Amino acid sequence: QIHLAGHEHHGSHILDTHDAAVSAEVLDLYAYTVKTKGMKNTMIEWDSQIPPFSEMQRELERVKQANVEVPLVDFSSHRVVQKNLASESSYSQLMNDFQSCVLNNEQPGSWIHNKPDFTAQDQVNVYQRAYRQRLFNAIIEDYQNTRKAMGEDQFDLLLRTYIEHNPSKYPSLDPYIRGYAEFVSAHSNEHAEIAATEAMTSELLDKPQVQAATLHDLVNAGEENFLKLNLNLVPAAALRSRMIFVADKAQVYRQEVTKEEYQALSHIIQTDCLENALQLMYEDDLCSADTALNTIQEILTAFIPLGIFRICAIGPCDFHGLWRFKILHIGVGSIRMVGNITHASKLRDFTHQRLFNTSL
Repeated sequence: QIHLAGHEHHGSHILDTHDAAVSAEVLDLYAYTVKTKGMKNTMIEWDSQIPPFSEMQRELERVKQANVEVPLVDFSSHRVVQKNLASESSYSQLMNDFQSCVLNNEQPGSWIHNKPDFTAQDQVNVYQRAYRQRLFNAIIEDYQNTRKAMGEDQFDLLLRTYIEHNPSKYPSLDPYIRGYAEFVSAHSNEHAEIAATEAMTSELLDKPQVQAATLHDLVNAGEENFLKLNLNLVPAAALRSRMIFVADKAQVYRQEVTKEEYQALSHIIQTDCLENALQLMYEDDLCSADTALNTIQEILTAFIPLGIFRICAIGPCDFHGLWRFKILHIGVGSIRMVGNITHASKLRDFTHQRLFNTSL
């Protein structure tokens, strides 16, 4: 694939600005490339000072016609790096040497030449500094709260240490950026939680969007399967630090939950069915047999509409028969579940009838 973009020429160096039309010289080189090497998928990059769409269309036509109308330029008079490769190193070795030079702040070798007013060392320094600054800016963007809590000077020093001692090994920036949270945890434990939370919220934006369960889905499961439902979080949702996080394609939303809600939601997520979750809520004193139906009603009616749950399956129940729930009536226009919840323990047997009323 070939990428074309505008640039700024500063005599000793060129800045790839992506904010202007492709120059005639670049189009000459593009035409030479496609005519000698064959047509390749091509895109125009224009990321800043974006012009009207009509101008972008004209620019696209210039590129399309380049391999038809642009004369084939003779580049034989230009100094070509490949002329020196046969005696010095292979192209693969050249790339390895360049990468090592940038990542390890090494001195340039004989494979790079001095230019007027632009030494080999200065040329390499451009890449060495730009590589580190690009990583620095990208990580800061995802850890604004951590930087504020830690203080800019301490955060920046720790971040530059991370970049210097942990070269990126990934084709994408995302895992490298998230890895900084682990580095913070190892070197500044008091800020570990906030860094981990920011890394997690960034990761949620990359998760697939799937259909979330609705209250209708729970009722449609039927009275025999209701307490067997296995609910789990959708991929783009998370429960952490007494907060619910859920992402759409553009941003991450969060909602604080109470300690009791956090415990109840954790049980629902970590168990195979609602009956097992209800049993753990009972054991943690989040509900009694008398309040069990109200508790499960309040949790589900409060959090199912947030779009954070999906029904994974009808799960196995470890406490089979301890809890019984029966739907007696479903009204028109709203769902009214009048049910019996019974918990049979070794010490006592509770039976209570309550109203489960959810308007949709």
